[in-house]
Amino acid sequence: MGYTKEFEASIKKVEATRPQRVERAKAGKHFPQLTLDQRHEWLSKYHPDYKSEGRRELRMGPNK
Repeated sequence: MGYTKEFEASIKKVEATRPQRVERAKAGKHFPQLTLDQRHEWLSKYHPDYKSEGRRELRMGPNK
């Protein structure tokens, strides 16, 4: 099973722009890492499924 045509087009765009993005990163012209507050702001503003009350204590399992 392959990718959809739209997804293949997206992959081609990423592959075509990769050399330029790598050069920008090497030159220090990449996007700076967001702080936790900035991440929260961007997620709450732009992510369609974001819920601020989405995290809760795990009561069972290996990560409790």
